[in-house]
Amino acid sequence: HYATARMTRCKTDAVDAAMLAEFVEHMPFKPWQCPDGSKLALRTASRHLEALTKQQTRAKNHLHASSQSQFSP
Repeated sequence: HYATARMTRCKTDAVDAAMLAEFVEHMPFKPWQCPDGSKLALRTASRHLEALTKQQTRAKNHLHASSQSQFSP
């Protein structure tokens, strides 16, 4: 995304290398840290809730489609 923001349209190894060098110079380095247990649990619960919500939507859509198809020829 950095190259896109810099409006670089050319895609070659040399341009990529120059863009990476520029990125490293201008952007602060923030080392990755493993989330603690509570954050991981919250992420898992959130993803599970999202999956259940999508499953519920699919079931409602299926039920709606089934009820509509009974009345159409």
